Amino acid sequence: MSNILTLTQEIQALIKYIEINKRGDLDWFTIKPTNKEGTHWQGKCWYIHELVKYEFNFQFDIPATYPTTAPEIELPELDGKTAKMYRGGKICLTIHFKPLWAKN
Repeated sequence: MSNILTLTQEIQALIKYIEINKRGDLDWFTIKPTNKEGTHWQGKCWYIHELVKYEFNFQFDIPATYPTTAPEIELPELDGKTAKMYRGGKICLTIHFKPLWAKN
């Protein structure tokens, strides 16, 4: 029951975040669950740099130990293109990568 409540709260927060971004013309991603349990998610994210829009597919699985363990976001198209990624385009968000995020 607790996991269902947590998932419901997370989805409500995500919906609100997307609504706020759309109202302010600040949206930068779309997302949807791809299974009925809500454990696998896919979407698109985009970034505009020097008037060029870069768009990428992303996906992640909600770990069984969520929310203690954060999901690993995967951008398969960027696999191996930056030091901030590992294992199939997953973005490393742990503290040991903080120096890389700070300087790049």
